[in-house]
Amino acid sequence: MARLVVEHHHIGQMPLADSITTVPARNYYDPQRWLQEFDLIFRRLPLVVALTAEMRDAHAYKALDVAGMPVLLTRGADGSVRAFVNMCSHRGSILAEEGLGTARRFTCPYHVWTYNPQRRARRPVQELRFR
Repeated sequence: MARLVVEHHHIGQMPLADSITTVPARNYYDPQRWLQEFDLIFRRLPLVVALTAEMRDAHAYKALDVAGMPVLLTRGADGSVRAFVNMCSHRGSILAEEGLGTARRFTCPYHVWTYNPQRRARRPVQELRFR
């Protein structure tokens, strides 16, 4: 395909399809189709949810909603980026409000459990874990 495009470029032409493809307008506004695509694409495939530049420094974090799931991305002191469900494992409270910031630990506002994003738990600090 790339060779064909390069050949057409050199002779000053555009490659044409054999036929015209049409997409029904309902594909863009049908709620059932949206739910099906959401489940098949956004909940099954890896998604790019942040850029390295957003969390350059150690202890930086980004909290956001991804396909209906609250996600907390953290950069540890070791430079590794990790992703967690942004909820306290006890009562489901959100640990960090949406946005960017810096924090060494995250504390549940409900009962003050503290989570260590480097996965080194110390009592009473709880590890962040995927559900």
